[in-house]
Amino acid sequence: MRTIYSALFLLLTPFFVVRLCWRSRKLPAYRHRIAERFAVVPTPPKSQPCIWVHAASVGEFIAFKPIVDEMLSWGSHAVYITTMTPTGSARVVETYGERVGHSYVPYDIGFLISKFLHRVQPTLAIFVETELWPNTLYHCKKQGVITLLANGRLSEKSLRGYRRLSWLSRPMIASLSCSAIQYEADAQRFKTLGLNPETCLVSGSIKFDIELNMHTIESAKFLYSQIQQGLPRKIFVAGSTHKGEEEIILSAYRQIKMSFPSCLLIMVPRHPDRFSEVAALCESWGYKLARRSDQQAPVMETDVLLADTMGELLMLYGCSHVAFVGGSLIDRGGHNYLEAAAWGLPIISGPSTFNFAAISDMLEQANAMFIADSDKLIAAEVLKLFSNEELAKRKGLAGAKIVKQNRGAKAKLILLIKGLLNLQ
Repeated sequence: MRTIYSALFLLLTPFFVVRLCWRSRKLPAYRHRIAERFAVVPTPPKSQPCIWVHAASVGEFIAFKPIVDEMLSWGSHAVYITTMTPTGSARVVETYGERVGHSYVPYDIGFLISKFLHRVQPTLAIFVETELWPNTLYHCKKQGVITLLANGRLSEKSLRGYRRLSWLSRPMIASLSCSAIQYEADAQRFKTLGLNPETCLVSGSIKFDIELNMHTIESAKFLYSQIQQGLPRKIFVAGSTHKGEEEIILSAYRQIKMSFPSCLLIMVPRHPDRFSEVAALCESWGYKLARRSDQQAPVMETDVLLADTMGELLMLYGCSHVAFVGGSLIDRGGHNYLEAAAWGLPIISGPSTFNFAAISDMLEQANAMFIADSDKLIAAEVLKLFSNEELAKRKGLAGAKIVKQNRGAKAKLILLIKGLLNLQ
């Protein structure tokens, strides 16, 4: 049956390339380095054994970065990181430069994966969260590469999709050498798909091991002081927003400004190819806009600060009073709530949280996060928090406590990786 999948994938490959070119209209990086998607990739030095880490997007890379830092500190293995998106790729290059090998991951076609593995020659392949591909896992096993699913998660929605293709997904998941799954509920879902319970560790989520370094803290303080300009000004940040969400946030913001006219909205679109689109949308509402990429501080007359830069979301949460986390007013399952919680911010989310179900449940039960499905509810919650600083502080501290109480997955995962590499 995998042969049928491979044939279909091969037939559809021209359409995938056309799609990359289409997406490059807004983000030109999509049409660059297309050869890497056909396994024409840099060859890492052969002086050390290699660990291959696949983090599909920038979110997975950010979550796994502390583990990569630890692996590099060992000095025993080279690290090669693949991503699928230009934003993820840019973050890898910005973070590590030539300290790691890097390319886009090849399409999941047998001979391409075989060629990629021959060039990179990994000893261990680590797949972050749910980024699993049938031919990739098959050829890793065939070539004797140890495979690890790290920080694995599987929502009920994804489980239904895997079950519909069980003829393909079961052999793939069963072939994993080892797995570190976030929560017991995720582990049970994976086990129904053939995951070996004897090689499955329930580790918790490495997202709880988020680190606020001094540079991020100082950058947040500096921007906050620029925004305040010596006067008290409320700041509402909308992080990782998608198409269809910005309109709702802008409508809520209009209601908020009726009571807090000096309030600043920081809008952080999830995808860089939408920066100009969101800028035009904000201006169409009549708001005075400042763009972060212009490197100019917002003035008191600025209504919206558009974060049209990469890698600043965590810092921007740190200079705000209330956070909305996007991907939740549409059917995307939410984004990383812990980036806001780590700062002690009260959080607002839409109802779609399935990608962070366990985390969102913890935050809701601790009264650290409020679920709102409309502009009116979002505005009402922001106004309540702006008007009651003690309430906002309690909610924020509750979220920060959840983060602190659930740390430790990083240490478990590092021990597991060392064991797989016989480094203990």
